[in-house]
Amino acid sequence: MKTFANLLDEKVTMELINEHVYFFFGSSKDEFQQDFLNNVQRLRELIIEFVVWIKEQLTTKDYVSVLGI
Repeated sequence: MKTFANLLDEKVTMELINEHVYFFFGSSKDEFQQDFLNNVQRLRELIIEFVVWIKEQLTTKDYVSVLGI
């Protein structure tokens, strides 16, 4: 996940996003593209926050289960 977040710092294209993100709903991909640069930044922030959260949880727990991802 960190590697993908770092890739989002570079000149990212929709092709790169498609290699790492599965758009479950057909319209999701189109909506992502409509505000591409903003959505790339928001995706990067989400990934970083998720990684930080996982690390915090693993300081007091042996494992983390995340349902629905």
